[in-house]
Amino acid sequence: MTKEERKEFRQNVKSEGKKQLGRHRLISIILSFLLLFLGGGYSMISEKARYEENTEVSSSGASVTDAVSNLLSDQTLIDFSSLDDGAKNITLYMIGAFVSQISIADSISVGIINTVNMLFFQKSASRSLVIVFAVILFSLFIIFVKNIIEIGTSRVFLEQRKYEDTSIENATMVYRYGRTKHTAFILMLRDLKLFLWSFTIVGGVIKGYEYSMLPCILAENPDISAKDAFALTRQLTYGRKKDLFLIDVSLIPLYILSLLSFGILEILHVGPYKRWIYVETYMYLRSKGEVDENLLVQLNDHALDLPIRTGASYPRERFPHTLAALTEKNKHDISEKYSFTMLVLFFFTFSVAGYLLEVFYTMLNLGVLPSPGLLHGPWLSLYGVVGMLMLFILKKNSKNPGQAFVMAFISCAVLQYGTGWLFEKLWDIKLFDYSGYYLNLDGRVCLEVLLIFALTGITLTYAFAPILRNVYSAIPKKITILICIVLIGCYLADIVYSFAEIAGFFDMGINVAA
Repeated sequence: MTKEERKEFRQNVKSEGKKQLGRHRLISIILSFLLLFLGGGYSMISEKARYEENTEVSSSGASVTDAVSNLLSDQTLIDFSSLDDGAKNITLYMIGAFVSQISIADSISVGIINTVNMLFFQKSASRSLVIVFAVILFSLFIIFVKNIIEIGTSRVFLEQRKYEDTSIENATMVYRYGRTKHTAFILMLRDLKLFLWSFTIVGGVIKGYEYSMLPCILAENPDISAKDAFALTRQLTYGRKKDLFLIDVSLIPLYILSLLSFGILEILHVGPYKRWIYVETYMYLRSKGEVDENLLVQLNDHALDLPIRTGASYPRERFPHTLAALTEKNKHDISEKYSFTMLVLFFFTFSVAGYLLEVFYTMLNLGVLPSPGLLHGPWLSLYGVVGMLMLFILKKNSKNPGQAFVMAFISCAVLQYGTGWLFEKLWDIKLFDYSGYYLNLDGRVCLEVLLIFALTGITLTYAFAPILRNVYSAIPKKITILICIVLIGCYLADIVYSFAEIAGFFDMGINVAA
């Protein structure tokens, strides 16, 4: 290719990537954020942005071993001594604490290691032993979670190019198709090779571009052998590595702006944009690249080459592998109406899931089981309220994902700020304090946590609420009604008891049975 043709190629894939991002911005942001989070790269709040004293923040490029070493040196992430017992157990404060640890440690696995160290080793374990354990845990997490979702994300992006009605749940396609071990093994080999090549001067960079097509190859054909997959990505990128490098160089201004925005631009634009560029590059090289015909026949999902189908979904019957029958298992529509009993079950599902989530996150941060919050049952009402709010918002805005995200963000902000203000005024309880976070409002809300809530809420609602509806619909109606009556009765009794406790009718901690 001539110099002009190469330049035209780079401009075309960037232009097409920008167009696709504009058409599918919300799902692109959600999936890119999910991969960033799972990979341990989420570090929105920099050292300068979070100005709490005694808070040590690692650089965005810190390794797992560095992060674990820092945690072992000083494991106190948040000073709880200044808070009363009620404030310690409030939901959003704990969520903020977990987000703080993720920003500091740059990896979910580091938080787990911190907990293991506190629970079992009482901070006396050998640092090298804990670090080795952290690396093993982090590696398994990357192999069987992050890498698998990376393939699913590529599948969603490939389908979205031509089919507007592509479901975000396709990000879990590898799990649902039963190809987890096979694809995980191939990407594990990729990561291992990249690790070994990184010991050379520029080998890691060159091989990084050479292996960059693997997620898309596996997304199109999850049955391909490891040998053929590596041969394909090598032939697809032959003579194109310099172009991929120059594309990255052209994005440097965006990387700088992302740093200045404390990573917000990385989540909302740069990450999704770059992923779209690589998807467009894959489709271009797949159709025009010089590839051995014996290998090219394995990229036989010709439905990806059809003209754009507005309002249509990918024709599963044309999927060229033996996996197609599984894709229709949980077909659902978020805009469908929910019955009253279904809404009750949703509320308690979200509330109980929130309780379990907080127990898990508190274990990660403090290494102890949390004591009950305002209510005593295994539920947290705020999660239920937010979940129901998301359902109603997305139901009315399901055809406009951008508007749904904005409404979810605003609703979470109003609910969180209003709840915090109300408890401070009525009971002098400070539910959460984000005064040390970037772009906070009176310490009651901050941009970091609101983005997490909005993105997570939309992801869960789009992907899991319709699935739950199918599960609950299979329960006999009489049993469903009985379950709802029992849940509502227990919940109302818990509310009466808890507020009587707050009002001082009896002292906290009293044994009622006595």
